Amino acid sequence: MNEQPTRALPPVSAIFHALADYLDLQPSRPADISRIRVRARMFGLTTDWISLLPTPGDTHQSAYAHRLRAIASPEVSR
Repeated sequence: MNEQPTRALPPVSAIFHALADYLDLQPSRPADISRIRVRARMFGLTTDWISLLPTPGDTHQSAYAHRLRAIASPEVSR
């Protein structure tokens, strides 16, 4: 049998860090959850995890990126 190798997804924390790095490219831009969810999907985040992303509220992308890093690495932010 010739089985196709399955592509391993990166850990969720790595995706959160990559997403935060992307958001930091335009730190003063208002955070838009729709754009963030699309980019998260592009980075490989599943629908279950995307639905758990915090709402940005009235904040900029740099503040949202900081929140994502705190979620991804809670021991570092304490």
